[in-house]
Amino acid sequence: MSTIGASNDISLAVVFPLPFQILALVGLEILGWSTNLHGLDVAGIDVNSSLELRTGTATSLPAHLPASRQSSSLVALYNSIYRIFVIYSSICFAFWLAWRYTTKGEVGLVDVFGYIPAMASLTIICILFYPHNTLHKTERRKFLYAVRRCLFSSWDSAVYFSDVILADIITSFAQVVGDVWLSLCMLIPGNSMLRPQSGVGMSEWILPTVMSLPYLVRLRQCVIEYSHEGNRRSLYNALKYASFPAIYLSALQRLVSGDGGSHIKSSVKTEYWENFIFWLWLLAALVNSLYSFWWDVTNDWDPSRSFAEVANHKRYYHPFGLRHSLYFPLLVYPLLIFLNLILRLTWSMKLFRVVNVSSHADITNFCLKVAELFRRWMWVFIRIEWEMIRKGREGHMKLRTDDEAMDEYEYEMVAPANPERQ
Repeated sequence: MSTIGASNDISLAVVFPLPFQILALVGLEILGWSTNLHGLDVAGIDVNSSLELRTGTATSLPAHLPASRQSSSLVALYNSIYRIFVIYSSICFAFWLAWRYTTKGEVGLVDVFGYIPAMASLTIICILFYPHNTLHKTERRKFLYAVRRCLFSSWDSAVYFSDVILADIITSFAQVVGDVWLSLCMLIPGNSMLRPQSGVGMSEWILPTVMSLPYLVRLRQCVIEYSHEGNRRSLYNALKYASFPAIYLSALQRLVSGDGGSHIKSSVKTEYWENFIFWLWLLAALVNSLYSFWWDVTNDWDPSRSFAEVANHKRYYHPFGLRHSLYFPLLVYPLLIFLNLILRLTWSMKLFRVVNVSSHADITNFCLKVAELFRRWMWVFIRIEWEMIRKGREGHMKLRTDDEAMDEYEYEMVAPANPERQ
């Protein structure tokens, strides 16, 4: 890293250290999810049915209720999430102001008051697990139950569409999850908040392992789906998440090029492109990005016309070869496809930055993380739109009307009534 680059990174660490960057990205995702639900509702997409959202502590709204009643429950949900965002951002902003006031922008005070961002994170975690009926307990418990279901559900249980959405969102936080590990390493005596350290020796492999965990969660879901349904589509989808070893390749090339602290590194520093590992990583990253892009367009969104629509193209005509059922403005779809391709490739480049641990906290990498959250935010709109259309075609678009006990699912994010059929 150049002297200027190192100076800029230190300046950012003084003003906006890595723990606060993590909190800011989480806040953006909370806001993004609430605007996802809000935008889908405005577009006329039945989110309650698509995701089977449980918007209260009672059973789901009966299917015979008017759409206005069903929409009102969704309005209450995303309004609650908006309020959660306001509370969350207010807490984080207050701690950040305390950080700025105490450090006064001086490098020498950064580690002295390093406990402030740690206290901010601990406060958020305590609120998340706060057991009393305040601070949106229902939404907090639903979220925790949804995370638990994604991480620890049995192999015999079905995979629900809401879990798929949540797990895919978590994959966009892969590097943020790695940042959490780096932030914990900052607390080790001798380390500094100015320069993230991932450890030495074998501990250098912990960071890429932690970053791979979100992909393992989603890969596990695909394998469970295949074991239940025998649908090869789930296996093809699993290939997208099974390519996470590219993260290890990027970490390995840091070692062999002489930049790492491991005993296996090369004795002579070389440029990345001068070793075989770089080209192997580049191939893996490109294959993953292009395959993921193709899967987004042809399977997760499926914006093209079906065979029946093609056969009746005079009756159901749309430009760009798009399907007839479109809930968003026409130009949104080609623009979204283009942006998705660019940001997919950018995401791979971002994962490549793991070769330089200190880059996790620089401003460029922070902007790339924001760009990935923006891509996922756009992805959610079309993914849920297509799920509603697909369920409608298959005759599965209905809400639960049974009055089953709530003991097991009282705090889940969604009602696991109908597993996703892909």
